[in-house]
Amino acid sequence: MNLISILTASSQASSASSGSGTGTGSMESLKKIFQSPVLYIVLGVIVLLIIAFYLYRRFVKATPNATTIIVRKGKIHKVLNKDNPKCFMTPFTDSVGAVITEGVKELSSDKLFINNGPDALYKVNYTLRYTIKDPVAFYPYAAKLNEALPAKLNDELRLYADNGNALTIVKDYRTKADEILEVINKAVAEYQIEAVEFKINLIQPM
Repeated sequence: MNLISILTASSQASSASSGSGTGTGSMESLKKIFQSPVLYIVLGVIVLLIIAFYLYRRFVKATPNATTIIVRKGKIHKVLNKDNPKCFMTPFTDSVGAVITEGVKELSSDKLFINNGPDALYKVNYTLRYTIKDPVAFYPYAAKLNEALPAKLNDELRLYADNGNALTIVKDYRTKADEILEVINKAVAEYQIEAVEFKINLIQPM
């Protein structure tokens, strides 16, 4: 064996020994960290903070000028308003079902078609302004109202027009606004809302 071979072998042995020592040192350091009580104290504090934050978020306050519906298993459990302004929602069972605001709301549609004879078809664009009479009774309809209300309203107005009142909608809607509003309120009563204004924005002959 020549001198170069001896030096190479010695270098490799030294590197292996050094690497082994580094690995052993790292393992020892990790063992010391996991054996230290400080680690578990820090982890415990973090877990407690997460739990405290979660429980804090379960306290719900009523929104001003609104009714907050708390549901449990799909049913109304509590109602938050100015008379009952806050509550604690039980974890995993309670959730906010809806926040129903007060005041006048608007809904617009351009899907109303009125016939006035075989050759007279009108497309009517309108806006309905309404208020919610009872937030608790209204809650079952809250999620589907934007789809259900225009369909119901359009059907009732078409029926009203077909009963000889087509011109009332497409021509005399300004002077007979109260009559049209009465028809609308009968149609939407089941949704626990009250129409306060029916405004026609555009009438387009088809």
